[in-house]
Amino acid sequence: MDCLNECILNLIDAIKAHEDYIKYIRCKKELEKYPEIMLQINEFRLKNYQLQNSNEEKDLFVESDVITEEFEEMRKNPLVSDFLDGELSICKMVQRINYQIANEIDLDIIEFFDEIISPASTLSK
Repeated sequence: MDCLNECILNLIDAIKAHEDYIKYIRCKKELEKYPEIMLQINEFRLKNYQLQNSNEEKDLFVESDVITEEFEEMRKNPLVSDFLDGELSICKMVQRINYQIANEIDLDIIEFFDEIISPASTLSK
């Protein structure tokens, strides 16, 4: 195995050994015993994903509040809350890893995205 693959496997092992990942997996396994709750969770996740990736002109704060209110009872379940918090933590961890790698290997990806997202973008001139 080459060095890069070995490092990737070590990174995966480190993520899996992280307390947030362990807690997430524990919650996931427990929730698998309750398929009706998992259906609600997946509906919540889907609606959040659709909202965040929609091209429609929407007030994200208002729409987010609607989703939060719709699933408020479900989120009161400590197991559901722990699962979703753990999932968010793992996603943020992976985002940080991706960002740091992209930033450190000089692909100019960060600068490219900064240009297209910035209101003063050179592309709009």
